[in-house]
Amino acid sequence: MTSVGVIVIVASQEVLFFRLSERIHQTVEREVNHFRLDTAEEGNVKTRFDRYLVRTLPHEYLYLLTFIDGKLYKSFPGSLPQDLLKAIIQKKATSGEIRTQSGTYLLQAEPLAQGGKVRGQLVAAYCLSCDRKAIDDSTSIMAIAFIISILAVSALAWDAAGRILAPLKLLTQTAHKITEADFTQRIPLRGYGEIAEMTATFNEMLDRLEIAFASQRQFINDASHELRTPITIIRGHLELLEEEPEERKETVALVLDELDRVSRFVEDLLLLAKAEQPKFLVMQTVDMATLTEEIFAKASALAPRQWYLESKAPVKLVADSQRLTQAVINLAENAVKHTDGKIAIGSAVQGNNVALWVRDSGRGIPEPQQERIFERFVQIDSPRSADGVGLGLSIVRAIASAHFGQVTLECQPGQGCLFSIVLPLNHQMSHHEPYLDR
Repeated sequence: MTSVGVIVIVASQEVLFFRLSERIHQTVEREVNHFRLDTAEEGNVKTRFDRYLVRTLPHEYLYLLTFIDGKLYKSFPGSLPQDLLKAIIQKKATSGEIRTQSGTYLLQAEPLAQGGKVRGQLVAAYCLSCDRKAIDDSTSIMAIAFIISILAVSALAWDAAGRILAPLKLLTQTAHKITEADFTQRIPLRGYGEIAEMTATFNEMLDRLEIAFASQRQFINDASHELRTPITIIRGHLELLEEEPEERKETVALVLDELDRVSRFVEDLLLLAKAEQPKFLVMQTVDMATLTEEIFAKASALAPRQWYLESKAPVKLVADSQRLTQAVINLAENAVKHTDGKIAIGSAVQGNNVALWVRDSGRGIPEPQQERIFERFVQIDSPRSADGVGLGLSIVRAIASAHFGQVTLECQPGQGCLFSIVLPLNHQMSHHEPYLDR
């Protein structure tokens, strides 16, 4: 705070000096212009000087000196700083700045001709240091006032901090009882006011930490479970790797295929882990009709199927368009794996919600599997899904949940399935959700 105050004072002083310099130059230039107008008529030099000086109004810190044939004729005001006149005559200064014991002056000269010959000269001298002293005095007063304010605020803050921190000892003692392995303890909530609010916030933080650690443990368990099989396959084939080029080529291809599978698996797991973080979504105002068209264009390029765009919701929604696209494309890829015929994509307003769906015409999903299809590592028995790891629908559900929505499934064996992402229209973003208005 002190540094900011010093910067503000110094910056203010520099700005004032800059504006003062502009005003002084304008004043001197304006006075010289008046001189030109008042002495424009031909005539005796003295008469023209007298006419100008009579019409001149007094101006604080501005001195006007008239010279005829190099000698001082008259000045305005009549009383001049002696060192100023002496410095002008000795240094023959007529423009720029000149320093004397009485101060620093800005000079500007204007000649006066008679009969085609320069006979006289006006020298306008403005005392720069006089005005600057006033600014220096004002700045000093500001600095003193700022220091007094800082001391007063510091004293008040010290007193307030002492009163506020006293009740926190109990909070600290309770917090020390919470260990890394046990996040189930909570600090008892007592009373009202800021301390109670902080206690509630602390308990909410512990809730989030408990969820985060549980998610981490689940992530490790899932990863170790799913990675064990491809690692075993890769190790076994590398141990039995033959020298023959053909067998070596087949083994390398198989190993690379398993590594690709592991890579996809890791990327999906990382996405599921990010879905539980506050900054997972980048919210913006999304035109659902336009988004539906864009998703349909991308999905129809996945595979040669009978693609249909059923409808487009004529509504705007605050959502993450990229994550929604990713979720619907996952549903479309899932439909491609299990459908050779028609696949439809659409969106529509349903009451206070908006739905994005993918409808296929495949063989459907048996009812017992419908209850588990969105869990991690659960796959439908199908030759086309053998290369997956069962995380696609989990990702769809995570994206929908991050939007405070849900994924629904309507399916009858032999008649295909309808996967819908249902999002609330009136959801208000929390402060944890980054917003990008495009």
